[in-house]
Amino acid sequence: SRDDTPQRGYILYITPANVWEFWMGTGTGWNGTAGAAATFDEWSHVTATFAAGQKSFYINGRLAGQGTATLSPNTQRPLRIGGGATESAAGNYFFMGQIDDVRVYNRALSAEEVAGLAGVTVPLQKPF
Repeated sequence: SRDDTPQRGYILYITPANVWEFWMGTGTGWNGTAGAAATFDEWSHVTATFAAGQKSFYINGRLAGQGTATLSPNTQRPLRIGGGATESAAGNYFFMGQIDDVRVYNRALSAEEVAGLAGVTVPLQKPF
């Protein structure tokens, strides 16, 4: 859901260095959070949430990165699953792999919900 002029929306992708990342457009730039390295030939469950100025990035049900952010929603470009750049009609930066079970929610999921969707069955540590 990216628009680069100005920077709006959000991006989930693997960098050329093989690292999962979650970026949000602020309207004047990009706010990025790096996750874990991607493993070739293995499925990964990737989730990003945003609520009350807090963004969280999960890989396989575990928190991989977190931070504060301002989101400027992308209201001009399409949401593309598997395509990073949406500024042109054809798109660009397409994901070179398989994608399955895509979900977009109208609320931020809790850490426990993300873990459950990823199939994590051991209890998560909760802070005091």
